[in-house]
Amino acid sequence: MRSFILSKWLIVFLSGLVPVETGELAMGELVLELTRAGYTDGLNRTLDKGVDVKVTGPFGENALHIAAALNKLELVKILAKGGVPVNGRDALGWTPAMLAAKNGNLKMLTFLHGKGASMKSADKNGSTVLMWACAGNHSEVIRYLLRKGVDINAKDKKGRTGLDFLRYNTDYFKTSNLMRELGAKPGKHKRNAGDLAKTLLKKRKAALAGIAKTAGYGYTANLPFSNKQAREYYLLGRVLLIEGKAEEAGDAMAEANRLEVGGCRPCQFPLVEIYMETGSYMNAGIILEELAAAAPKDPRVGDLFFRLGKNLADEEAPAPDQLGRAIVCLRKALNMDAEKYNEARFYIGRILDLQDELPDAHDMLSAYLEKATDAKHLAEAKERLSGLKSSVIPVRSLEGKRLDYDDYKGKVILYDFWTSDFEPRARKTIKILQKLHKQMEGKPFVILSVNVQQHLAFAKSYLADQDCPWPQFHDPLMNFFSSSLTVETIPSLVLVDEKGEEVYRVGGDSTTSKSIASKAKKVVNAVGK
Repeated sequence: MRSFILSKWLIVFLSGLVPVETGELAMGELVLELTRAGYTDGLNRTLDKGVDVKVTGPFGENALHIAAALNKLELVKILAKGGVPVNGRDALGWTPAMLAAKNGNLKMLTFLHGKGASMKSADKNGSTVLMWACAGNHSEVIRYLLRKGVDINAKDKKGRTGLDFLRYNTDYFKTSNLMRELGAKPGKHKRNAGDLAKTLLKKRKAALAGIAKTAGYGYTANLPFSNKQAREYYLLGRVLLIEGKAEEAGDAMAEANRLEVGGCRPCQFPLVEIYMETGSYMNAGIILEELAAAAPKDPRVGDLFFRLGKNLADEEAPAPDQLGRAIVCLRKALNMDAEKYNEARFYIGRILDLQDELPDAHDMLSAYLEKATDAKHLAEAKERLSGLKSSVIPVRSLEGKRLDYDDYKGKVILYDFWTSDFEPRARKTIKILQKLHKQMEGKPFVILSVNVQQHLAFAKSYLADQDCPWPQFHDPLMNFFSSSLTVETIPSLVLVDEKGEEVYRVGGDSTTSKSIASKAKKVVNAVGK
């Protein structure tokens, strides 16, 4: 299964990989993981994309350290060709050459030397490449190093030489005699103190184990997956991402997430990115909720909630339920870090403004402006806030403009609540209002029609055949007027004087009576007297 996935599929997936701050692996770190896994095809493809080859893991190790520790010459050649530093040092000061020498891999050591690796370097204890070759009694490697001019009697920080590192085994006397003939001298190590190489390797292992507790995996161990196949799909997705095939990457990551017990945490961050990139916002939200449940304080979760909410809010002609999801995401980002995600207040305020939730929109936009540190949305926020003054109510004209009572200050208002469901009566009422509108032209009087039909398009179509030059508003649920004017009958005509007090109303069949026109004229003529 793996050979098929790696050789045929790994070679293929999205140009800009998931950013470091939101992905579980950055591109350079992916090189480390592909090396650990021994995936040569994926490694070649990844290096071809110009990734950061100097990146190191939690042990200070670069990819060449891992390949050398695994004793994989093919990987070493790929990585050195790709520019991975040959003289890099891990947390304990080891170079790839030291690892090759310890393993007795002469071909690897020769190759590394040819690429510029130092044969004279020492680790933090002062132990040299030669000393680690001696630790395994690798006579061919020792000869090679001596031919390259290394100091046969170099001492570590405790005054011990390569001869002290020689381990007692069947080759001990053969190797020690050879070194003595070449001038090697023992240092301060006492043989009764035990096998020096074994002791130092044991200390190195313990030191690396301490780092592994924090990292969650060992020096050459793969990322912690309980399901081997899930890990393969995960790496497949990462390589495909680098090659720019987001949808295929999403499929691979989703499969890894499905296979891994409890979900694939390393997959979920890039999965959210992929779903957002491809417009699969619903899927992005589902995975993000899983991440939030598993890592509620991870700052990357807040970043993703903010970005997802912003993407949903910025969609062209978003559906109401989509705007609702945007608000949920943006509020979650705010709850995680209100200062960092102040911009979320702008987007929430804008959505609430569009949804005619005026008080909440006013509060959110005001809070945004109070804390805004750049001019990104300042102009729009101020403009929207200016349209949310107390005189404005959440009822819109057929052209989309909200009803602002400041436009009708000092005027007598005749409200006309109507629906075309009662067409004969509606037409008679319109004729009365047309005549009244003409007679009251130039006087402090205005007719405000409020259509209560569900479908705005139908209302517009009906009015297209009528001559109704006064303001037309649409309020199908009567959210405002049902409470302020207690309108219970449709159609209804309600007359309000210049002080905003109701003086007369008729409803039902009575709307076709001319009594309302007569009453309106008397109230208007009394204005200012």
